[in-house]
Parts: sequence; structure tokens; C-alpha cells
Amino acid sequence: MQNKPYEIITAKKYISDVLSGKIVVCTFVKQAVQRHVNDLKRSKTKKYPYRLDKELAIKSIKFAQLLKHSKWKLARDNQYLKLEPWQQFLKWAIHGWIRKDNGYRRFRKAYVEVARKNGKIILAVTEILYKM
Repeated sequence: MQNKPYEIITAKKYISDVLSGKIVVCTFVKQAVQRHVNDLKRSKTKKYPYRLDKELAIKSIKFAQLLKHSKWKLARDNQYLKLEPWQQFLKWAIHGWIRKDNGYRRFRKAYVEVARKNGKIILAVTEILYKM
């Protein structure tokens, strides 16, 4: 049984859910989401050197969700990877922000600290394959 790749959960929904308290997160995540919102507002000014390229962000998320599982029952059933909303937001923020003048990415490194069994490996593997 083969399923279709999962849909992209928009960053706007995740952002609104975090800021409204619908999704419970720590202070650092709230600050990161709020910084993203503030940067979106500032990117409309001429002085701010960065802009959000939604196509690049969506491209990285789509790529990750076209990959298939390689272990256990999910691989046997030919299942695609499904990025959680927080993983999609990370990819959105990391790959979406670029410089206005030359198009280079704003973030070249990201520090992600997550508890065990919460999808760090999936996120790391999709990043490595995306950059190849």
C-alpha cells in the first residue's frame, strides 16, 4: 500500500498556534517564532537586508516529504516521511530567509535541541540529503 506525500502545514498556522497558546512550547520556541514574525514585518522596509523566499522554504519541505521510510513497518508499507509542524517551521525559517542583495541564505547553521525520540534524525538526514 503506497500513500501520497504529506501536505505542507503552513508556517502561518504553526506560528499562530504557538503565539495563541494552542501549541504548548517553551520560552525559547516562543521567542524564535516571535522573532520570525518581527522579521517578516521588518523585511518590508528597505533597510532590513533579508527577505523571506517562500518558494525556497516550500521546496525544502517538499523534498523532505518525498523521501520514504527505511525501517520497520513504515518501510514495508512504502510510507513517506512526515515532518511534524515544528520540523516544517524549522525548515521554513532556515531555508526561507535570504539576503536581498545577493540571494545567499541568512542562516548557515542551526542549533536544534530536542528530547529523545522526537525526530531529530529525520530532520538531520533530510538536511544532509537536501544539501547534496
